[in-house]
Amino acid sequence: ISTFRLHQSYIPANSTQVELSISESAHDLECVYSCIRKQNLGTDARWADSTEFFNGVYHGDNLNTLGGHYDRTKDAAASTNAELLGAVQNYQFRYDTMLYPAKKAEMAAKDNKLALINAVHTLDAHGKDVFAASSLSNGKSLWDQGRVFAIIQSFKSSKDNIQNALNSSATGAPLELSLALKKPASEALRVEHFVKSNYTLNIVKGGQTTLINGTIKNES
Repeated sequence: ISTFRLHQSYIPANSTQVELSISESAHDLECVYSCIRKQNLGTDARWADSTEFFNGVYHGDNLNTLGGHYDRTKDAAASTNAELLGAVQNYQFRYDTMLYPAKKAEMAAKDNKLALINAVHTLDAHGKDVFAASSLSNGKSLWDQGRVFAIIQSFKSSKDNIQNALNSSATGAPLELSLALKKPASEALRVEHFVKSNYTLNIVKGGQTTLINGTIKNES
């Protein structure tokens, strides 16, 4: 069976570079989905009736995530901090001496498509329908401009249906995310990490169950 746990990290206002720790002890940590949102969210999530925009996002609301480049016509130098709030410049995960991806993921000047490509690759989603790669009804990128951006990293060594992911309980070290933004954050942000881990559930005669980390336990 698989479980998801939520860990939260925080990015102070005016920051551009942060080192975030995720303390998750699991024998088979498969992947992590990291989403950037505002720390302070208002209660009003309605669109403006005339434009269908909310906080600058077409058909947007407070559940939308940050991190995309948003306006593909301007690079960071031509954009304000508010226009590129939370836009990711580069990222890399580290556990002990292992780096994921092996080379830091550096975003382009006017889009953050590399993060989408890495997500598709690391999740072995080639040939599948990737909704996040589609476009909005106005032709804009859903990933960059529709606020569905996420930092996604799988730790499986192969796509076989076996437990071959990261053993984060081996050393007690945290999983770390090195994250840089294209512009200083104009307000405080939070990063919500959804961590997926796999376990083995054994059900034996009489209904007794055991939940095992990474291995199968035989019951008599």
